Amino acid sequence: MSKIYLPIGHKPTLPDDKRGEYMHRIWDAKYVLPGAEKMDLAELKDFAEFAEKRYAEDLYTEELKVAKGSDIVDNMSKEQTKGALREFLNWRAKKKGKPKPYAN
Repeated sequence: MSKIYLPIGHKPTLPDDKRGEYMHRIWDAKYVLPGAEKMDLAELKDFAEFAEKRYAEDLYTEELKVAKGSDIVDNMSKEQTKGALREFLNWRAKKKGKPKPYAN
């Protein structure tokens, strides 16, 4: 199943029944469910629970990736760190139209 990220349109109106509540929960989990207005309430509830669970898992894995990202720099050797910094500075100079400050 493919995931469509929002914002696509506006947030649904305030829920006035169970269907609206489930649609809000699905929207808050960053999912779009075409035809949700005509779905059975039990199916809509199941999908809302699935979407919330999946969204929480995605947030958790993103936090882990960010936390592990700092370890990448710590695990690099001194030469690798210098090389990465040199590449970045050369790229930034090239983008601004200046000569390379650090030749390879």
